[in-house]
Amino acid sequence: MPPEIQIGTASTWQIVVQNRSDREAQGVQIRDEIPKGTKLAGTHPPAQVSSDGTVVWEVGSMPPKTQATVKMELIPTEEGTIGSVASVICRSDASARTLVTRPMLEIETLGDSAVLLGEQVELTIVVSNPGTGVTRNVTLSEKVPTELQFEGGAELLYKVGDLQPGERKMTKLPLTAVRKGTFENCVLAEAEGDLSARSVFAMEVTAPALEAKLVGPSKRFLDKEGTFKLELTNAGTAPAKNIEMKVALPRGWKFVNAEYGRYDATTHSILWGLEELGAKEPAEAEFVLSPSEIGAFSLKYTASADICIPISGEKNVSVEGIAALMFQVADSNDPIQVGEETTYTVSVVNQGSKQAENVQTTVSIPAGLELVSCKEATRSSQTATGREIAFNAIPTLAPKAQKTYQFVLRGVTSGDQRVVVRLSSREFQTPIVKEESTRVFSE
Repeated sequence: MPPEIQIGTASTWQIVVQNRSDREAQGVQIRDEIPKGTKLAGTHPPAQVSSDGTVVWEVGSMPPKTQATVKMELIPTEEGTIGSVASVICRSDASARTLVTRPMLEIETLGDSAVLLGEQVELTIVVSNPGTGVTRNVTLSEKVPTELQFEGGAELLYKVGDLQPGERKMTKLPLTAVRKGTFENCVLAEAEGDLSARSVFAMEVTAPALEAKLVGPSKRFLDKEGTFKLELTNAGTAPAKNIEMKVALPRGWKFVNAEYGRYDATTHSILWGLEELGAKEPAEAEFVLSPSEIGAFSLKYTASADICIPISGEKNVSVEGIAALMFQVADSNDPIQVGEETTYTVSVVNQGSKQAENVQTTVSIPAGLELVSCKEATRSSQTATGREIAFNAIPTLAPKAQKTYQFVLRGVTSGDQRVVVRLSSREFQTPIVKEESTRVFSE
């Protein structure tokens, strides 16, 4: 500072700080106070001035063997002796450095998401460390889903070891599909420092599933052909392969033909084969049969394919007979002269497959003819137009059986004389009617 200054005249006060050591001084701060009897006109370099008159310069670091100079400009305001006490503060630091790293853990599952029932699938488990530090003591664990099977058991534990930054390791997981369904395969990776990661891999075990039904008539008449159809559907999620279908025919049924199939006489069965049927796809096999016996029967079918549960079923069919009556009427002599005779023959036949019951035959004879004789017991009655005879009813007439009636008529009046025969049964309440004409003449 100057040795003498005058009131009102500015003067410069200088503070010099030296670092005489061999080490850098840290956090150097120079402090001074504005002396009493003066006022502050300025500082160089600029300093912080508090309300209590403290002036602070923040110098910062000072290398070894260097100095720092600061100045303040003061103006005296009163006479007397003034002075200044400056102070310096510094910090001596000791430091050390370390590198902070972050280990990380990631896991991924690769492989086929769909596998056929019974086949093997190999999943690739990829575990990696994308961090900057070593991931230590990595382990993999999994509880194998019930749809899959691992030869080592249902609980899987695999030690991977340490993973360097950026390192990845792979392990193969061979599994066998043992049950169809949709599920998730979860693998958990864990490491020191509470690191964990989970891989969830959606999967499906696919499998074919056969469904079948036999459609066709549930009732047939004897010897009347019927068309049946075996309808097959693959209701599963995978193609069905090497399909075999079979319909076993009951005794009393005859094979007529089959679409695409073949008849095996040894087993009395119809067989079909199909290489492949896609998921949700249908197929059908048509065949024709003819019943040769009356009764209740069951057509049994089976269907099978690779890795499929075989299926079976049956269709019940009843076979009935039918009575089919027919008859013929013929006269032995036509024309005839008045007074001459002719023999009528009525032949009744059951052409059906079932016996006819309560078979009734009646004959209406016109007035121009008269009944001479009849070999069968009859009931006879007079009508307004002639005579009617009724043969005793036949309780049952077996299939293919025949009954013949004969009676003798004599010509009475010339002309076209028509004999009317009526046939009825329990099955045919409305009679079957036929006429036979006999020409009668006179000299």
